[in-house]
Formats: sequence, structure tokens, C-alpha cells
Amino acid sequence: MSNNITIQSPNGAKIGELVLQNYYQPTWSPSKADFFLVYYNLDLQGEKKTNNRYFTNKYVINESYLALQEFVVKASEKDLDNQNTQLVVIDLEHKQQSIISRIEHGYVTPVEFTSSAILYTKSKVGQGSMRSHFEATLTDIQNWEPIGLTHK
Repeated sequence: MSNNITIQSPNGAKIGELVLQNYYQPTWSPSKADFFLVYYNLDLQGEKKTNNRYFTNKYVINESYLALQEFVVKASEKDLDNQNTQLVVIDLEHKQQSIISRIEHGYVTPVEFTSSAILYTKSKVGQGSMRSHFEATLTDIQNWEPIGLTHK
């Protein structure tokens, strides 16, 4: 049994995998021995993401785009305690990505794609179920950059 998560398009074709990297227990919740953050590397169509980027298991996909929640980890720190995350949208056809939104000490979580937008929420750590809802129109995204894939 694999701990990896297969990412499939709506028609069932395999797009890639979230490959289990490790489990991490935040120091801000030492009283909850069963609370671990699970983080993954991304493998798209046989190519691995570079730069030690770590993703959660929160993602949504449609025919053309994949949206993922990514931990923002500075190169100098391997620590995920700050709980800084960002929403990354990947254009699967053109193999490019865009960072849609970031939050410090919280989560940016993809919810769903509509025909023209990505819907997502932002929530702060420690604020329970308080969430703000947002929408980004896909045709308005300007800051596309290469994904940075490398062959295994």
C-alpha cells in the first residue's frame, strides 16, 4: 500500500502524484501527540518538482489546471512551524505555474474550479473555523512562470 496520492483528471487520466516526503509534528501543538502535518513532493507526468517544494494533500483539478496548497519554506529553514502557505495554480497544457495567494500563519486552501475561476479559502492558525472565501479569474492571471520540472 502506497502513501502517495494519485492526481487524476476529471476523465480519469493520471496527471501525476503527490509523493509522500515526511511527517512533521509542529512545536505549537506538543500536547496533541497525534497531530502531524504530512507533506509531499509533486510529480507531474513523470517529472519531479525541484527546489525542495512541499505540498499538502489539498488540491483541486479540472481539464486544464491543477491548484495545490504549498508550504512556504525558506531555503535556510527546514521548519514548517510558521504555517505559511500559498495557493499555486498550474497550467497543465503550457507547463507553467502562478502563485495566486499567500498567507502567514494560516492556510490558503483550494476549493473548486468553476468554468472561469478558482475558488479558495484563507484561514489563520488558531482561529478555528473562521474562513474568508475568495475567487481568482483564470484569464486574469498575469504572473505565470515555468514550473521547474526535472526528469527523475
